[in-house]
Amino acid sequence: MRCLAGAIMLSLALGLAGRAGATPPDVIDVSDEVFGFSQDSIVLLRSLRDNLGLYTAERRYAFLVTVDRASGAESLQPVCQIYRHEDTDQAGNAPGVLSWASHDETPDDAVNPWDVLAAAGGSPFRPGGFQDIEAAGLSGSLAAGAIRISAESGSNAAWSGEGAVLLTGAGARLDAVADRLGDMPRMGPLRAGDLLRDQAFGPESCTIADVLIFGGIAGGMTGGEPSAMLRMDCGDAEEGLAASLLVAVPMGWRGAIAP
Repeated sequence: MRCLAGAIMLSLALGLAGRAGATPPDVIDVSDEVFGFSQDSIVLLRSLRDNLGLYTAERRYAFLVTVDRASGAESLQPVCQIYRHEDTDQAGNAPGVLSWASHDETPDDAVNPWDVLAAAGGSPFRPGGFQDIEAAGLSGSLAAGAIRISAESGSNAAWSGEGAVLLTGAGARLDAVADRLGDMPRMGPLRAGDLLRDQAFGPESCTIADVLIFGGIAGGMTGGEPSAMLRMDCGDAEEGLAASLLVAVPMGWRGAIAP
């Protein structure tokens, strides 16, 4: 299957990289966005950019992540993979301006996100439109250990638990991506999996950037019980990895305290 246009390509938008005099550090950026949701699952697009340790080449990936709303378990499927590099054969280059050549490397087992969402009986997420997502309040922090989440709509949905569980979950998500990438070539001895795998995130390396509650009062449009996700920004680009992940809050946390 070839790379998709529209929403997928927006998530893979390729900005021009500037040339510098020295070899850049190895950097991988990972980012999650909500694609849609159904009664049983939340569907994410997980995009990844690997600078390959170069200024003149990069590889981009997109994965479809289906999150089970009851267990929080994730399944990961490839959607798109693009390699691009400086096109040294391009005629008429202006001084200091790079021309780029792009190559579609999408694997044969890639999926169409719209087909997966339709098969699950789901609805697409439309930023700025009417959504099945509620505003939520958050107290506590990863550093303090205990976290409390509550819906602001009066739906009586609340969650409480230990932040260490979420930190472990963030690292496991990157392990799954590393497993899927395999031994993709890049500059130097490091592989993408070396930068992604076995991340021992602590409260000093992650922050909670956002809270999403799906379902709402009586399950909202999607049906089912309300479920919550936290956006966790982890890592440091200067250390080789920056990840903005949507992590499901365990259903066992719900109802542990009164809202």
